[in-house]
Amino acid sequence: MTDGTDPISGAEVALTGYGTQTTDATGIAIFADVLPESGIAYTVTAADYDDATGAVTVVNADVAEGVTMVLTTYTVTFTVTDQNEAPIEGAEIMIDETHNLTTDASGVATIELVDGTY
Repeated sequence: MTDGTDPISGAEVALTGYGTQTTDATGIAIFADVLPESGIAYTVTAADYDDATGAVTVVNADVAEGVTMVLTTYTVTFTVTDQNEAPIEGAEIMIDETHNLTTDASGVATIELVDGTY
C-alpha cells in the first residue's frame, strides 16, 4: 500500500476468506496459505485515507497486488457577505500558498481539503 509515493504502514487489509493483516513499515501485508482462486475480494482501510477495494487472482505462485490509497478529502464552503448579509462576488480567500479561492455571484467558494490545519 502506498499513497502514490510512500508506503503506508498500519493499513488493515481484509482478504475475503483469509482474515485481516496489517501492513508493515514497507506497506506490505502478507497472507499465507491462500488457495489458487480467481477474484478474491479485498478491502484496505487506513486512517486519513479512503477505503480501497478490489479483487486479486491467485495462481500457483506468489502474487503481489499494488494498491494506491487516496487521502480522504472534506468539502469546505465559504460564504462571504457584507454587513447587510448581501453576497460579495469576487472576494479572494487565501487559505495557504497553494489554496486560493474566489467567491461566485452568490458569495460562495468551495474547496476539497484533506484533514489538517490551514
